[in-house]
Amino acid sequence: MAFCDQCGERLGETARFCPSCGTPRVVAAEAEPTAAVRAPDTARPVEPAAPEPEPTSPEPTPAAPEPEPEPAAPEPEPTPPEPEPAPPGPTPAAPEPEPEPEPGRTPPPQAELVDQLGRLGRTPAVVAAAVIGLGTFAAVFVVGVVLAALPDRSLIGFLGADAGYLTEAFRQMVQLVLAGFESNAVFEAFQNTSRVAPGLFALVPVIASAFLARAQLQRLQGVGLVGRLVCAAGGALVFALAMLVPALLTGDISADAGQTFGFAFLWALAGGVTGTLLAAPPAVGDRIPRAAWDVLAVLRPLGLALLVATAIGTAAWLVNVAMAEGTRGARSLPIALVDTALYAVDHGVHTVELGTLAAFEGARLEPAVLSLPLPAEEPNEILQAGSFRLLDYRDGASAVVFLLMLAVLIFLPVATALFAGFSVAKRRASASPGLSAAWGALVGPVWAIALALLSALLQDTVHGHAQGESVFGVVLVGGALIGALGGYLAARD
Repeated sequence: MAFCDQCGERLGETARFCPSCGTPRVVAAEAEPTAAVRAPDTARPVEPAAPEPEPTSPEPTPAAPEPEPEPAAPEPEPTPPEPEPAPPGPTPAAPEPEPEPEPGRTPPPQAELVDQLGRLGRTPAVVAAAVIGLGTFAAVFVVGVVLAALPDRSLIGFLGADAGYLTEAFRQMVQLVLAGFESNAVFEAFQNTSRVAPGLFALVPVIASAFLARAQLQRLQGVGLVGRLVCAAGGALVFALAMLVPALLTGDISADAGQTFGFAFLWALAGGVTGTLLAAPPAVGDRIPRAAWDVLAVLRPLGLALLVATAIGTAAWLVNVAMAEGTRGARSLPIALVDTALYAVDHGVHTVELGTLAAFEGARLEPAVLSLPLPAEEPNEILQAGSFRLLDYRDGASAVVFLLMLAVLIFLPVATALFAGFSVAKRRASASPGLSAAWGALVGPVWAIALALLSALLQDTVHGHAQGESVFGVVLVGGALIGALGGYLAARD
């Protein structure tokens, strides 16, 4: 039972205000537990009644905290494209890092030298020289293997008469650079020879080195003309050194190592320089000395004479081989014809030398006609004196053939020398006949040097061999006189 604290009126259990005075009801839980309840106006004290539990409204539940907004997810990064699958095959191993030298420790000198040489060997210039030299060597080896298949009875294949196939291939490689042999072990006919290979063989290293040198232009981008020419010379040196290997493996026939090295270097150098200039011709313009153009003007008629003489000499030998069985010896007709055609360059040079009235050495071969620059009916009559000239053909050929040879062979060098002197004098346009004749006389020394070099480079056994001093002397004097006449005629014109 509850009473109003103000007026003592009795309150209902659920009343919130006093119905008499309107005083709000005080909840017992909020009053002091020891507080006495005021009694109504009566004097007797009222015992405090035990507070009844009043239903209280449940305390409001605190609102749950709002969840914090989740941070926005980062935008996905673009996925890199998947690498293409590697082609089938073994996966190349990753290069191992070079070990760093320990601090304070100096590598030994030999290791440093090897490292420097390795770096040098990887430079483009060294690689280009190696490609030129070794590539030319490979080409010569392939051609040598092919030539080793020729029958032993041919003038070229006789080197394999006492050797196996590989040894003969090495001998043919030596022949391809026109190097000589020192041997008495093969044929009686060739026991004192030094060189037998045809001059046409030199085209193999020349063409191979020219092609390879021209192909190095891309690798040598940024290198000047002089640098590329040095690379070509380096390739020639590599080829010459490599050719010493087959020169030492020729078996019982001893190859001349000095000739092998020298001629190999010469032909590879000629081809390498030619290929380098053809790959990127220098813009020289008027920087070429005028004297160089004069020399070229003198040499052009000589080149024409050599071409005509090559046709004449080769045709004469082919007809003789086809018609005269004695010229072929033990060779069959096809083999003899092939041999004769391969000596075309030799036929041309020897025919021009014969027309200059130079002296030839009288070698004794069997058949004897192979010792002559041009065939004759009675070769022994020409060779009996030891050395011979064109005029000695009157003893071994018919009168008609002899007169025809005189007319054609002498006319060819005379006419071309006269034209050479006329051409160089015209280039100089000298008003004085004496000065024009002096320019025309330039034909003598230029032709003498050129023919002497050709005579020294060609083989000195089959189809005759001109004496070098005779060629030089006759051409020097005769070419100067005939060239001077051409120069004089240019001034008169």
